[in-house]
Amino acid sequence: MRCLFEVSLENRQPIQIIYMDGNGSISQRFVTINSYNADHIIGYCYFRKQKRMFKIESILSADIKKKPCITSNPLAYANRKVQQRKLLIAFQAKYRVGY
Repeated sequence: MRCLFEVSLENRQPIQIIYMDGNGSISQRFVTINSYNADHIIGYCYFRKQKRMFKIESILSADIKKKPCITSNPLAYANRKVQQRKLLIAFQAKYRVGY
């Protein structure tokens, strides 16, 4: 699981976790990891819309999120996707790849 945390941290890619809290309630969360240590991960939780800390021992499963993460601001997400597309087109034109 730590390898997955490292990939998420390096690529700023959200992961999906199944988490059991102290009361035994199980929830699904999407988290972008900011840091982790032997006991906890710290990252932005898209469910709570804030930075959160999760005990690693309470994470039942984890996987890379497959679909793009749309935050609470869809316009910002769309603008970011347009910027990424423009950068890709400029790169392809400069290096003549993808034609």
